[in-house]
Amino acid sequence: MNKFLIKNSSFFFKCLIIGLLTSLALYFIMFNIFDESTDYYICTKVVDYQLDFFSNQINYKYTNSCDEESYFLPLESLGTIYEIKDFQYQNRPIFLVLAWLVHKFLSLLFYFFNLNQILLYQLTYFMLQNLILTITVLLFNNIFNIKNTTLNYFYTYLLLLISPIYKWTIFEAGHHTQTGLLILFAIYTYKNRYIFKYNFLPILIGILYLSHRSFIVLFLYLLLILLYEHRNNLLVQFRKILYFIIAFLFPIISYQIFKNIVSAVEDHNIEVYKQFFWVFDYIRGIETKGVTGWYCQTIPSNFKCYLLDTVNVLKYLYIPAGIVFLYILLNKNFYLKNKEQLNSLIHITFLVSLFWSFIGWYPPVRFSFYSSGHFLIIISILIFYNMSTKYGKLSYFTGYFLFFILHNHYNGEIYFPSKSIYLFSLIFYLIAIFYEKKVSVK
Repeated sequence: MNKFLIKNSSFFFKCLIIGLLTSLALYFIMFNIFDESTDYYICTKVVDYQLDFFSNQINYKYTNSCDEESYFLPLESLGTIYEIKDFQYQNRPIFLVLAWLVHKFLSLLFYFFNLNQILLYQLTYFMLQNLILTITVLLFNNIFNIKNTTLNYFYTYLLLLISPIYKWTIFEAGHHTQTGLLILFAIYTYKNRYIFKYNFLPILIGILYLSHRSFIVLFLYLLLILLYEHRNNLLVQFRKILYFIIAFLFPIISYQIFKNIVSAVEDHNIEVYKQFFWVFDYIRGIETKGVTGWYCQTIPSNFKCYLLDTVNVLKYLYIPAGIVFLYILLNKNFYLKNKEQLNSLIHITFLVSLFWSFIGWYPPVRFSFYSSGHFLIIISILIFYNMSTKYGKLSYFTGYFLFFILHNHYNGEIYFPSKSIYLFSLIFYLIAIFYEKKVSVK
């Protein structure tokens, strides 16, 4: 057992180092080589910073977000989140605690380097995002039975890293990277249903909910699996379901009690933005209006807005989306080969879509990407591994890389940019697909 843990932990840390180096390479590309194409459009801008390093001044570029202060403040003192009125991230304590722990580790690691606090804050979230992405990659490779090698880890990591949610969040203090983890965790649990025998599972989901509220979808998904698995034994079903619900709610209720004791602050997202809770106002006939644009807080306008934004995801990912459709059309065995995992992916994507359709606020692409966007990225990467020849893989990888490496941020609402790099991307994609088709016919 000890050998197993040591072997897997060493591989995890090796993967983390590979991920950090790959992310640093992406940083160099985005902020130094193609810095003119690195535009976050809304809330975040790229600014120049100065680093004092052994009496030398080093200039570097990094993101500056309009809400990063709320993420940075708890790094010095966790109590800050209960002292500030309308602290919007008070209901993500686990995410903030993890950031705090990473910050403490880095502070000790770089103790003698006397780094600027702002750089330590930036490194903290950069490290945390890489930790999340490392776990996500390992889950992906396990789910789709991809051989656990360093090279395969690097491929999956890079392909995920340059996809929009990760590419534009890896250098920010944001929580979006957890949305891909949710989907893959759901598929992993469905594939490995023996995990349900562990009583800690629903407690873990409850803890994850305190990091990102969308993990309630994972809870509901697993609850549906339990209902189906024990459909022929009502007594067993009742006991397991009851425990699953109570265990899930335990960390959430415990935190709410703790929060009410130490702070009287209201839920910022509910009180100010009416996220999800606008539905209760609608049922009671109370009109709600958002504080900014992109609001649809009536039924069925919320579904219409979310559907239109899902169409925008397809437009935003127009080449990869078209290639996924074409590949599946030409390769009937693709679905059969991965039937169990793809069925689970479809189910969880539908539930995630349903969940976010009720948020009542629909900025461009963002919440729709959490469902259909991740769906397309996961299928795209799976197609890469499904390529049977090294030339097909190389061509497909090149097409994927060319599309995403300079692809604009989704906040820009730019769906069909006229750059020659997209034409080359399409050419390499098509070469890969038709070359593979030709080889398979032979």
